[in-house]
Order: sequence, then C-alpha cells, then structure tokens
Amino acid sequence: MRDKFIDINTLEGDKLVVSLCCNYPFIKEALPADYKYLDIIEISIDRMEGNNPIAPKTFQTIVHRIIDELNDHPEVILYYFCNVSYDIPNFRESRGITAQEYRNRLFKSLFKRYSNSLPEPWRDVEIEMPDPKTEITYYIHILVRESQIAVLEPLTQEIANNFNVIIEMKVQE
Repeated sequence: MRDKFIDINTLEGDKLVVSLCCNYPFIKEALPADYKYLDIIEISIDRMEGNNPIAPKTFQTIVHRIIDELNDHPEVILYYFCNVSYDIPNFRESRGITAQEYRNRLFKSLFKRYSNSLPEPWRDVEIEMPDPKTEITYYIHILVRESQIAVLEPLTQEIANNFNVIIEMKVQE
C-alpha cells in the first residue's frame, strides 16, 4: 500500500489529516518469511487547523475511512501509537487517566465497534510500553486479520526491541 493522506474537515471548521504511512520499515524485517508481502502501516491523526474538541461523529468518520482502506488493502497490518504530543481539548483530568490512555481507550472502543464491517475478523493487540526515562506509559496497538495472527509475536518483539528508536522518531516529528 502506498502512503495515504485523508483530509477530514469538521463541522466546527477544524482540519485534520489521517495518515496511513510506512514510517518504520525496519519493523517489517521481523515478519516471518511467508508474510513479507504485508505492509505495516501506521495510523496517525494530525490537527492542521483549529483547536475545537473532536466530536464523536468526526471520530466515527475517521474510523470508517480507515476501515474502508482496510477493505481495499488486504495486505496491510495497521498499528497506532497513543502519544503525549498534543493536548486533548476539554480533556478532564478528573477522569484519573493520562491523555494517551484516554486516546488508547477511545480508539480501541471505536475500532471494536466498527470492525464488524470488515470481511474478516481482526485482532487488536495492545502493547503498553513504559519509557524508563520519563516514566510515561505509551500505548501501541497492532491490528491484524485473524489470517495474519502468526506475525504478532515477532512483530510485538521487534517493536519492544526498537521502542527507544520509535520514541526518538516520534519526538522529532
């Protein structure tokens, strides 16, 4: 799959870009030989304009667009990284969770809700990675089809082994 950028304009006038890109090609090297044809694509959502809270309907649109891409590209494994880079407008600290944990729960529940529109069952595998330098816990999710389940162990191990590299690349973005 080639890198894809999906523009989302909210009713409030904000502009978002959903990126589906191969940002860490070294991770692909961890795939078993029978699965080297797969593309490992990162989902990233970036705010380009505006600072309004993102409405649930916008999140639904984003998830539907991602699911449409999954349906069009059976050779894809997706992952996403819940980071601490941007504040979440109107995020209530009274929830007792961090912003990245909130993102983690939100996208996990949205994907679960809409994944039934995929032709094959998918598995969402969550990896919690504490950064020993900052004591911040990051959440990484790998989304694979049931038929691709054999890639999970080597893929999660490669991500764990390269966690510091991934964090450094995220900080530079």
